[in-house]
Formats: sequence, structure tokens, C-alpha cells
Amino acid sequence: MPKVKLEPVPAHIVVPDTNILWDKDKKNAVSPDFDQFWSRSSSVIPLRLFVPEVVLGELQFQQATSAIKCATTVSDQMAELAGITQKKYEPRLDHATIRKQVGEKLKKWVESHGGQITAAPIASINWRQVIEDAIWRNPPFTFDPKDKDNEKGFRDALILETVCGICESTKGSGTNIVFLCNDHLLRTSTETRQKHNKALLTFESISDFESYIKLTQQSLTDKFVKSIQTHARSKFYTPDDKTAIYFRENIRRTINEKFATDLATAVEAPRPTGLMGLSPPTNWSVADERWWINATRFDELVRPREYHWLSRVTIARLVLGTPIGGGLSLALSPIREEVKLIGFDVRWKANVKADGRFHDISVLEIIKAETRQEPASDELLSKWKLQRSDKPPSMDNPTA
Repeated sequence: MPKVKLEPVPAHIVVPDTNILWDKDKKNAVSPDFDQFWSRSSSVIPLRLFVPEVVLGELQFQQATSAIKCATTVSDQMAELAGITQKKYEPRLDHATIRKQVGEKLKKWVESHGGQITAAPIASINWRQVIEDAIWRNPPFTFDPKDKDNEKGFRDALILETVCGICESTKGSGTNIVFLCNDHLLRTSTETRQKHNKALLTFESISDFESYIKLTQQSLTDKFVKSIQTHARSKFYTPDDKTAIYFRENIRRTINEKFATDLATAVEAPRPTGLMGLSPPTNWSVADERWWINATRFDELVRPREYHWLSRVTIARLVLGTPIGGGLSLALSPIREEVKLIGFDVRWKANVKADGRFHDISVLEIIKAETRQEPASDELLSKWKLQRSDKPPSMDNPTA
């Protein structure tokens, strides 16, 4: 590629959603993956951390709730101990104190990253519009999958307003706003609200943002990096665009044919269940399936104009395991529901002109990536839009 004018990389304000920071181990303030990313990237480009107050509050609620459950267990055990010894024990397990201590832990984490906690811009929010959106389930509000008569999304609406407030307060400063969010509805709602704001960048995952950071190191202008990153995503997949790689190269059929054996296996090695930890012989069937198109990531610059990209395709399945023979087997080990995620990386290349146009696009290879499987919780089913139904919805197009 002809030398494009090199300009200093602007500052990037990073705004993470709860799902980016969340970690199942509540002893951690946030996911270790985020801390590792921050350590790697903050020395490469200028990064500033803005954590929405709602996000930090949600983490505090989750972690405090887990801690309070532990405290309740300890209290019950202390009561048992007191009964045995006939002595009184008074452990300091006040719930309000626990919530406060968890909050202090999270604030200390933000401070350790030189970040700030950003409150929702209460005074400037159009509450009439928020109420209208909540009533009619307009994005980021949606139907509660557990109760179709209820809506969900108020916290998401506050996060959206916080991101928009940050965008407004930094307008004209030359600073980019990076919203990291793997909730499709919230991310796309934010993009729609800020569609005219060239300073806002949204990414589904940390790895997607790191792909963008790699591009900034190729001596290109910030404007050019944003342009080709967005263009690459649309070149791989745009709904109903038959010239996009996904449709033109019939990626779905290729994956089904090339990886038929992998896709025929419903689940991984079964977990111990039933009597004495034994797993009875099981018939597995796919109850629902969705194909998802994840973000396209920059891989490497091979020659001056030849850019290589990785586009992830994820097959999400709801699989059911029924013990063979029924009767006693079914009684000892009921039907199991598992969510299985099978990832495939489509590696492709394009000749990118100095004006950002893509030419000579071709697929290099498709490789099987990670496979994950876990019990089908309501949260997982909602995230991957899988349904407990005999007739899964039509999926002519995957979900981006």
C-alpha cells in the first residue's frame, strides 16, 4: 500500500459493558482477561478507562449477592457450632457491610487503572422517550424471555445514555470513544443513536478491539484504520448481500460439508451423572440451532496492499440427551439440556487500495476454532437466541 500519512494515534476512552468485565470467580474484581488486555494495550496506544456507574453497580450486586450467600452459610454453621459447644459466637457478617466492602474493592480496581466512574447523565436524559421505549419494547428494551408480559433493558438503557453522554462531553476533542459490549441489542442500539458520530467505535469483544489496535500500528491514519475495519466486516457479511463473502463463497455449505464429522457429534464427552456418577447410554439430538457471524478481525499485513482477515462463524446448538431405554434410566438420569458452541475461523485476504476499496478478495482457508459446551441456562439460551421448541425458527440468514 502506498505510504499513507502517519499521524499520532488519538486517545481512546474505553467504556466496558458488564459482560466484558464479568468473571465467574467473584474473588476477582473483574475478568483477568480484561486486566491482561489493559496491560498489553495501554502501552501501545493511549487508553483511558471510563466505567459506567450502572456497570460497576451491577458487578457490585452480583459479587455482593455471592458473598452474602457465603455469609449465610457461615452463619448457619456458626449456629450449629454454638449448639454443639453451648457457647455464643457473633461473626461480623452484616449484609450492608459486605455490600460496602465489595463496592470499595471495585472502586479501588478502577483507580488502579487510572480510570473514572461515570454516572448516567440524569439531567439530560429524555425520560419521556425512555418511558415510551420501555412501554413498546423498543431497543435497548426487549421482552423478558422468562415472562413475555414484562420488559427488560432498563439498566441497558442507562448504559446507552451514559455512553451517549460521554460522546457528547468529548465532542470535538479528537478523542475516540470505544464501547466494548457483546450484547448485540445494546451495541447496535448505541450505534444507531450515534450513527453520525465518527469518534465512536463499538466492538463485540476485547479481541476485536485488539485487532483494531494492531491496525493502528501499520503506520496508517486513524481515519483509514476505522474505514477498512468497518469495510472488512461488511465485505464478509451483510444481510441479503449476495456479493458478500459469506454468501458468494457459500460458507455455510462449505462448513457443513468439510466438517460434517465434527457437526454430527452432538456433544463432547458426557459429564458424570446418575447413580454413583455413572453416565447411562444416551441418545443426543439437536433441538435448535443458530448460526452467528461474529466480528471480522485483522490478522496480518502480508504485502504492502495484501491484508489478511479472520471472520468467526459460531454455530450455537441446544442439544438434548435422553437416556436409552427410558424407565429406570430416565428416572435416575433425566433429560439433559446442553448448549454447544462450535466456532470456525474463515481466513481471507483482500487487496486494499489507498482509498480504502477492497479488490481481489478470496478465501484462504476455513479452520475449526474453539468448541465449548455447558448446561443450558436461561441466560445462555437468551444470549444465543435458542428456543426450547419442537420447531426451531427459520434461519435462512445467520445473525451478525
